[in-house]
Amino acid sequence: MITESAVGRPITCNRVCLQEYEGEVQLAMPKDCSISMGTTPKTAPIMSWLHKAGNAAIPVDAAVALTEPRIIGIQGMLAQVTSETITTKSGSVVPLTTVVIATGPPYAVLRVQFWNASQEQTHQWTDMVHNAVKVTMIRCQHQPERGNQFESIGNLSRILLQQDTTLEKWWLKEP
Repeated sequence: MITESAVGRPITCNRVCLQEYEGEVQLAMPKDCSISMGTTPKTAPIMSWLHKAGNAAIPVDAAVALTEPRIIGIQGMLAQVTSETITTKSGSVVPLTTVVIATGPPYAVLRVQFWNASQEQTHQWTDMVHNAVKVTMIRCQHQPERGNQFESIGNLSRILLQQDTTLEKWWLKEP
């Protein structure tokens, strides 16, 4: 059984069919298909790409302007951290932490959703509010009608303090 713990891990699929349905590519798996999970020599280039793409930080305004799905890192000011619990259609309760990253001038903001973040992580992030940060391993999902949605990639996503005196002076309105 594949659960959310598999998010961010490489997999190898054998005997699968790609098909398009209502403009979306889908993976069809016949009965004789197989999936192996974990790093192998064949998946090493994929993991290398993932870490390179997910650690290359772009500014908030560039992330907001994306018009295609991508794996990115974001650099900006940690403006806000909020936590809530979401009840899914199946009845399970899932914690959701939303982190707001801002930059300027001009002022630009985006929200990153972290599903199942621990209370310890949330407290650490709350202590980082009003500091320049780099958020790594973020999945940007682009939908033309709804815009961009930014989500963490399982346990791979990190929020790290960054040194950016120009951004900090703007944020704190120092002379």
